[in-house]
Amino acid sequence: MRKILAISIPILLVLSSFTNKEKLASYLSEIYSSERVEEIVANPELAKYYNNVLFNSYSFEKIPSEKPLNPEWEVLTSVNMVNKEKKHSVSSINSLVKALENDYFNILRYQLERNYDTKKIYILGNTRTVLHIKPYTYLTKLQQK
Repeated sequence: MRKILAISIPILLVLSSFTNKEKLASYLSEIYSSERVEEIVANPELAKYYNNVLFNSYSFEKIPSEKPLNPEWEVLTSVNMVNKEKKHSVSSINSLVKALENDYFNILRYQLERNYDTKKIYILGNTRTVLHIKPYTYLTKLQQK
């Protein structure tokens, strides 16, 4: 039994790493050329940085209707997006919320402000979904780990 575990755990770690690299490459390919994606994925520091930006630099939550929303939070009614060809478009808040809820939100595609040392908080339209964009200082700490 221990031999099976000793063999299974490294295999799972390798498969998990492969899956993470594939997901990272997939998200990056929505914004960058294939050459740039290969360059990022091949460089451990760049890969770590983009992995942190894409998967660890934001969070979201649904605020219950009985809880008041903070009036200081910015309300987004739409958000600008960019693609690999650097063409800009506007995304509806409903499609942004759907992307968040279904785990295919690519923060690199959305033109959202990120503060240097404080969390930027957006209320997404009238959905009571709140998006927290973590600051640059948080990304720096993640990169140093």
